[in-house]
Amino acid sequence: MHASARLRVSVLLLLLAGCERTQSPTTSGDDSARTPERPSTSPEPVAGVPSEDRPGAPAENPQRHPPRRPTGTWATFLAASDPAKDADIDARHTGGNRLEIRTKNVARLKLDLTQLPPGVPGRGPWNLQIDRQPIEITGRRGKVLELVRSPAGRWEVAPQK
Repeated sequence: MHASARLRVSVLLLLLAGCERTQSPTTSGDDSARTPERPSTSPEPVAGVPSEDRPGAPAENPQRHPPRRPTGTWATFLAASDPAKDADIDARHTGGNRLEIRTKNVARLKLDLTQLPPGVPGRGPWNLQIDRQPIEITGRRGKVLELVRSPAGRWEVAPQK
């Protein structure tokens, strides 16, 4: 061997002598069966890395849409019990002078008896069922009324302003 080749082998041996070899506690002494570990590809949050920079990661702040609000002609939504949630009003003429309203997340509504559907008598009294609570509407307070739901869930005709 030439002197330069011996020097290279000696340097290489010195470098290798400084390296320690440790075995993984889960493996036996046979390194031929080991496969290299791969980084995790799970969509779990990674501290300090926004979700849009991690493929497959769920959005941390999903875009929220404004809550749905019902529209109507003779029963009109005015206020929600919980402003962050959807609201709904299902208002129907159930025959004769009977009206039925079912609500979801509604605290206040306007009842406009001048806008009742065809076939409903134009004069009261009207028998209103609102969320299974009966209320007789005579029309003496006018044909446009506001109904308010109490914290206990009872509907009442609001005092006129």
